[in-house]
Amino acid sequence: MVVDARVLDELLLVCSVIGSTTIINDPITGGTREEFVPVTDCLNWLQDLQRALRRDHETYRPVSLKLGQWKVVCQKLLPLVMSCRYDSGLVMTVCKILVILTKPLSEAAINAGRLTIDIKKKKVPER
Repeated sequence: MVVDARVLDELLLVCSVIGSTTIINDPITGGTREEFVPVTDCLNWLQDLQRALRRDHETYRPVSLKLGQWKVVCQKLLPLVMSCRYDSGLVMTVCKILVILTKPLSEAAINAGRLTIDIKKKKVPER
C-alpha cells in the first residue's frame, strides 16, 4: 500500500503538536509526576486528524495502521483525555477519532497491516 509522503508528514505534524508530557513538581507529596499538556489550538489539530482518518482508504486503512504503529492512542489521545476531561468538545472529538480507529478491519486491511507501507513520493510522468 502506497501512502503519499505529504499525508504522512501531515499526520506526523498533527500527532506531534497535539501536546506533550511534562514533569511537574507535586507540592503535596514533594515528588514529581508526569502531566500531559495540550497546545492552545489542540482541538483544531484533533479535527485535522479526524479529517485525515475520514479520508483514509476504506479497505486497507493505511493511515489508521500507521497511527497504530506510532502508538498515538496510548501516548497522545488517552493522556490528553485524562488531562482535559472537563473540556467536552475536546473529549468528544477524541471519542470520534477512537470510533474511527476501532472500526473492525476488513480481511484486506488485516493483510495490509502485515505488509510494509511504502511512503515514497509518487513519480510524476514527464511530458
